[in-house]
Amino acid sequence: MWKIPVVITTAVVVVLAPIANADNGNDFIAALASQGVTGDRDVLIGVADDLCNAAAQQNQGGIFIGMSPNIAAAMRTQAALSGQGISGDQVGTVIRAARNNYCPQNGKV
Repeated sequence: MWKIPVVITTAVVVVLAPIANADNGNDFIAALASQGVTGDRDVLIGVADDLCNAAAQQNQGGIFIGMSPNIAAAMRTQAALSGQGISGDQVGTVIRAARNNYCPQNGKV
């Protein structure tokens, strides 16, 4: 009896999550630029979406087999941005800017 409302609620949250973050894209890119990090906007926004989705999943709690969603997203971010000429230190800047400027509702770092 509860399966349908849970599925529908989850689907609505997943669909609306990128929309909620869309207004923060300019703040996110500006925060990166102020730290000297530049790159393809679509790639940067894509990794921010991934990081924010991982943070939301992590915040839901539970038991994670293997690595946590945040660690997995950080590794994907490193891989995606290395092709953009973004250094390892700058990847940390991207992760902080995503959490602080793009999806602060998931917990700032």
